Amino acid sequence: MVVRAIYERQRTDKRLSVLWVVAIILVDIISVALSFVAMFWSYDFSDPYYTMDTSDFFAVGAVSNVAGVLSTILLAAFVYYLVKRQNDHYAREARLRTALLSLMSAAAWSPERTNDIVPETMALSMARGPQEKHRNVWFWIFVILLPTILSIVISLGLWLYIYAGPPQGDISYSAIIGALVLSLLMLLGYLILMLYLLYFLTQTMEEHDSRWNAFAYNVRRAMSKLGFPVGRSFRMNRLPEHSVALYVVLTIFTGIFIFYWYYVLVKDPNEHFDYQWEFEDNILSAIMPPEYVVTSSVSRP
Repeated sequence: MVVRAIYERQRTDKRLSVLWVVAIILVDIISVALSFVAMFWSYDFSDPYYTMDTSDFFAVGAVSNVAGVLSTILLAAFVYYLVKRQNDHYAREARLRTALLSLMSAAAWSPERTNDIVPETMALSMARGPQEKHRNVWFWIFVILLPTILSIVISLGLWLYIYAGPPQGDISYSAIIGALVLSLLMLLGYLILMLYLLYFLTQTMEEHDSRWNAFAYNVRRAMSKLGFPVGRSFRMNRLPEHSVALYVVLTIFTGIFIFYWYYVLVKDPNEHFDYQWEFEDNILSAIMPPEYVVTSSVSRP
């Protein structure tokens, strides 16, 4: 069971590249640039009294929506991998913790050996802590896609109302204002949910990493007492702590800070996987003949 749980890591512990963040930044820049180009292209600079008519307004909106769709699809794919890899990793690690406890219970076959590892067993019970909550990845994909879908629907509805509805003189501007208010409320709800998504992705990984370090430390101590060759001494490899409240404030007031937050969500799990795989390689070496061990080639100075 231990070996199976460890070898599942090739499937569950997916490392993401920072190129995801670079791609998101570039696509967002291109989206904004296209919107500005469309707006200035439709503007008549030779006429000082020119005002954008409704056809130009909707043309700019169409370009913005197309650019927004591309940006949203990329962000949705990024969020999919962020949430899914945390779900998969947490589930695999839960199986690994259970398997390691079963291994040590079997190895402590006598009351004397069981008493030898009582402190570690108690610490392991506390270190296991609550199981990380499984997040519905498709719900968060829906959250990412919904604003863009509603934006297109609202834009199309306004276009139909103005061009296929009542005569131009009978247009109710209250309907247009209502659509704008609805768009703002939708944007506010999206921002709240997006910040919550980034919050739990950051916070749960930090808590998970802390529990894992405590668990791994006591596993190595217990296995050493039981006679397993656990290799070099355990080194705590904690992820850096992040002030999520500060991240939220900086994201709200600057907007662009969210890209650094994306980078953190790529980097921290990657580092956690490296540290954990090194520990797992040592466990494999302790319980299997060397010729059967396939390690991760992760080495830390």
